[in-house]
Amino acid sequence: MQIGDRTILEHAYLQVRTGEVVALLGLNGSGKSPLLQMLYGTRRGTFRHVRWDGQPLERAFEHPESVRYLPLFHFVPGHLSVRQIFADYQIDLSSFAADFPDLTHCVDARIKHLSGGERRLIEVYLLVRSPSAICLLDEPFSQLMPLHIATLKALIRDEIRYGGKGFIITDHLYRDVLQISDRICFLKDGYVSEISSSGRELAAMGYKSV
Repeated sequence: MQIGDRTILEHAYLQVRTGEVVALLGLNGSGKSPLLQMLYGTRRGTFRHVRWDGQPLERAFEHPESVRYLPLFHFVPGHLSVRQIFADYQIDLSSFAADFPDLTHCVDARIKHLSGGERRLIEVYLLVRSPSAICLLDEPFSQLMPLHIATLKALIRDEIRYGGKGFIITDHLYRDVLQISDRICFLKDGYVSEISSSGRELAAMGYKSV
């Protein structure tokens, strides 16, 4: 895949199974977001091939029961109410209030009246709690308070443990991703390689020791 005259993805292969969290790391501009978009089917490439349970799935966005994707931008229309969007996603709003008791004031608001962090948290929560088998999360912890990040990380591990879901997560707050990941994949020079979580190997890839 090329952006302008620069090739950012070449022979990139990424696999995720239900029951695991895959951390997708890479330096700025390495192509993490475009790779997730290609997996979801909303970005085209010179050659892309996505398989689900052994079968081709080229337009994953048409199969929310299988795959959902959290983009970098807000995707929930601002004119909708929080109650309406939870009903549309068939997610229990009372569970959200129990998981985030400091945000009970949000349940009767419209999306556009929330702060950027509140809006982002609700969008992440909808996907994490959705019945989809695989979730592709692009910067899910962006704009969020540390307390809310900690709760989300616990919820993601609960979905792995009890719901059998799979996650691919990329975030500049990579330490939070590493704490809940089962495998680490690193994107560099268009290729994806699986690495260990050792501080030395991450430092060699351009990350500070963790």
